[in-house]
Amino acid sequence: MFLAGAQLGQGNLWASIADQLGLPAVGADVLLLAMDAAGEAATTAGSRFLIVLDALNETVPADFWRVHLPALRSAVAQYPHVALVVSCRDTYRDLVLDGAESSHFLQRTHPGFADRRLDVPGIFALIYGVIEGGQQGWTSPQALVALPLAALVLTGFVLVERRSPSLGRRCNAHGTRPSCRLRH
Repeated sequence: MFLAGAQLGQGNLWASIADQLGLPAVGADVLLLAMDAAGEAATTAGSRFLIVLDALNETVPADFWRVHLPALRSAVAQYPHVALVVSCRDTYRDLVLDGAESSHFLQRTHPGFADRRLDVPGIFALIYGVIEGGQQGWTSPQALVALPLAALVLTGFVLVERRSPSLGRRCNAHGTRPSCRLRH
């Protein structure tokens, strides 16, 4: 079950979870019993029911999880076929978790899109330039700025990707895969 942190933080946590699931406010015990039963049914495959809370840092108020996460974790721990997974930007970790609570979680850091997101603005500029060029004319200021900007940013994206160590791992020993051709 995937829950967005931005959709939580107002009122009762379990009522908010039920609302995100399109259910009436049935309470923690009813929800967790149903999740546990679903997880138990999946145990033949070695699985558990996952409650995935994404982007705790987007919850308002920002310190909501300092109070509610320990209670949620404790409630989930009572059900052997249910597991809790949370994500939070590392810059908000201390706001979301106090020191004692963080010891209850296995923590992993994901680099996200650090220094590697030139493709998104490049594609945006390209699409914007084509749309505006078609509507306003190809010599309109919007098209004359957006299209060369797209070319510049997408060229930067290709150059960054060519130096990416992850690109090399996708190549075979002979360099014959299409992704390898950028390196040679």
